[in-house]
Amino acid sequence: MSLLPKRIEAIDIGCGDGRSTVAIASRLGLAGEVVGIDKFAGRLPIGEGGANITFAAYDAMDLPNKKLAQIATLLNVLPGLPNAGQVQSMLRKACIVTRDFVYVAQPQFDSSAYLIRRGFKTYYSDQSANRFQGTSSDYFRIARSLMEEGLIEDFALMESDRIRDSSDPVIHALQSSAESGPYDEAIHRYKEPSISFSEPIYKRFHIVLCRKAAQLTPIVKRLRASERVDSVIFSTIPL
Repeated sequence: MSLLPKRIEAIDIGCGDGRSTVAIASRLGLAGEVVGIDKFAGRLPIGEGGANITFAAYDAMDLPNKKLAQIATLLNVLPGLPNAGQVQSMLRKACIVTRDFVYVAQPQFDSSAYLIRRGFKTYYSDQSANRFQGTSSDYFRIARSLMEEGLIEDFALMESDRIRDSSDPVIHALQSSAESGPYDEAIHRYKEPSISFSEPIYKRFHIVLCRKAAQLTPIVKRLRASERVDSVIFSTIPL
């Protein structure tokens, strides 16, 4: 296992090629040590991503059960896990190793059933890499379990980037091939454009798990400004 720095401000779990780690350091204005970890060493970038950014080949589940960083982030990581049990274990580990909060951002899967009824799908819901397509209900139960265990005191579930009609490139017709990327009319077919959606549909899902209750409101305010979060699905306190 790679050695981790002694003092870490943020640890980016499942960082892959490191772009998420660099983005986190930039968006949050972090001056302390930021570490991106991934269990597959071949995914990691060569060298450092900045003066305060380092990368290490490390399986998050092998992290020691002690406070390693102020915050932990998981960007587009949890859908790649096989089931809810492993998702909960990963979030539990992230809470154990952080002092302040855990932040999760990934595709939103809540609207899959509604879209199917309308003859549509999101391209990421038909990608085999997204094995766990958990809904906000799944994550509510997981977060509540972490709270009952005493690992967090507060949490919020949010979403951003609303999709208003079928013209959005995230949307495909059900007949579209699996493993597709964003819709391209020169490549893909079948989709009827400009069908309005009567239910609110969002591209991105966000979770904040706070070690201390007082942290939640300022964190959510910051996310609303930087990540265009405009819908709070659930929060333990009014936001």
